[in-house]
This record gives sequence, structure tokens and C-alpha cells, in this order.
Amino acid sequence: MQLCTKDIGVLPSLNTVDPPIHTEIRGHLRRYFMPRAVARIESELRSYASALFESFLDEGQFDAVRDLAAPVSLRAACIVNGFPVEDEPLLQEMVQRYFHRERGVIGMPPDAIQSVEDMLVYLQDLVRRRRAASSDRDDPISAYLSLEIEGRRLGDEEIASHLTLLLMGAVETFPKVFASAALRLFQNPDQRTRVVHDLGRVPDAF
Repeated sequence: MQLCTKDIGVLPSLNTVDPPIHTEIRGHLRRYFMPRAVARIESELRSYASALFESFLDEGQFDAVRDLAAPVSLRAACIVNGFPVEDEPLLQEMVQRYFHRERGVIGMPPDAIQSVEDMLVYLQDLVRRRRAASSDRDDPISAYLSLEIEGRRLGDEEIASHLTLLLMGAVETFPKVFASAALRLFQNPDQRTRVVHDLGRVPDAF
């Protein structure tokens, strides 16, 4: 398995730095991902998911991953991390390009490599605008802007690099977990029936 490529250097992020720097950054960010913080956006995400379901009624069917899990995870990523909701289509497109693989191509195809550069350019611009705005928003972007590592503030490029992990992790992980749960319920109709007849089982099922 090819984990790195000479075309992409090792970018600074939580999964490429060691303690004590890793510990310090994680401690600075953890409050945004704790159960209490996530609970605060539950109502908004529930309303969004309900609106998506309503949009499927006329057609009578939908793709559980493409039409439901992916949009919900993207909306959550924007709300939690401070990414503009109006940029959701662009964010989705860049992440999909990053994870796309081509038959016969070893490692990352050229467009997947280019997507990393595109994400960094987008996120650097977002960080610059947030830094210039001097807003009182409280999210991971503002946390990175105020973070000091070894006595210095992080630059825009460094923050953008860290944000790529939050973007890709948020957008890509949940749809795959959701797809796995949906597949298991399809493969085990008896368990699916139990969930359908007792909706209180839904949280445990997923």
C-alpha cells in the first residue's frame, strides 16, 4: 500500500506530529468534538436530514450514501469546523477527488494529488480572511489562529494543512460508516425489522 508519494510532502497535521506538540494541539481542539459540543448541533442536523428525506418522497427512492450520509456529514463538517456552508459543493468535490483511484494507476492519480494543492489554496484563503476579520467566532479555525506552538503562532499555510485533516476526516468517514451499517441491516433483515418496529434501537444499530 502506498501511503506517501514524492509529489506530496508530509504536511503538518494531528496525524503527522508527535507529542508534546500533538498533545498540545489536540487539547486545544478537543472541546469542539466532545459530546456536549456535538449535542448543540443535533437539532440543526436533524432538521437538515429531515428536509433531505422530504426531498426524496416524490421519487420514492434515494442513494443512502450519496444523497443522505454525504450531505449530512458535509453540513456537520461546515458547522463544527467553521467552513462556509455555501462552499459545500466545492469542499465535497475536492475531497472526492482526493480519494478517487484509477484502475491501473499505482498510488494517487495526478488529479488526486492536485486536489491536495487545491484544498490548501482554498483553506489558506479562508484562514487569511478569518484572520483579517478578527471575529469573535469560536471554532477550530479560531482555535488554530490563537494557538501557539513552541512560543510562536502558526502561519496561514500551517493552519490550512491542519484543517485538511479535519475536512477530509469529517467529510469522508461518516458516509463509509453509515454505508457499512446500512449494508449490515440489508444483509440481516431480521435485525432491520427489529429496528423498524422499535425506532429506539436506531442509535445502537448505527
